[in-house]
Amino acid sequence: MLKVAHHGSAGSSCYAFLRSALPRNAVISCSADNSYGHPTDAALSRLRDCGAKVFRTDMQGDIVVESDGETVTMTPARNADADTLAAGPGGGSGVSGASSSAESASSDSASSSDEGSYIGNANSKKFHRPSCFTLPAEHNRVYFGSRDEAVAAGMAPCKRCNP
Repeated sequence: MLKVAHHGSAGSSCYAFLRSALPRNAVISCSADNSYGHPTDAALSRLRDCGAKVFRTDMQGDIVVESDGETVTMTPARNADADTLAAGPGGGSGVSGASSSAESASSDSASSSDEGSYIGNANSKKFHRPSCFTLPAEHNRVYFGSRDEAVAAGMAPCKRCNP
């Protein structure tokens, strides 16, 4: 579990740090409609790229984190269905971090229709299946026609969707 630094500002949680930490869950503490625009799209994109399930206090209120020493449970006070990965400042709705593991499982067994097209991240140098819930922001995407093409371009496979 990662408590994202500085309310999810543009300079928080750089790629090098996230590659080392590989958090499964991330909590961003910020107020709704704050004047700084936190969390920023850049911070959300990096968290999406590393595959973390993001919980946000501006959208979900208090986030209760509990552990029995083996597992960690994240429980938002409200809006469990908030799309905390895709939504920038101001929020959104859709699939929450709480249900992302189910999406991840379905991505792992993606149909053969995904074969032959892959999406890379220009920043993290990871590539994904089109059905992966951790796809990079559109401006960071690089498209490949085959897995071999992505690997030849120096990309590594995403650990969530296993392309």
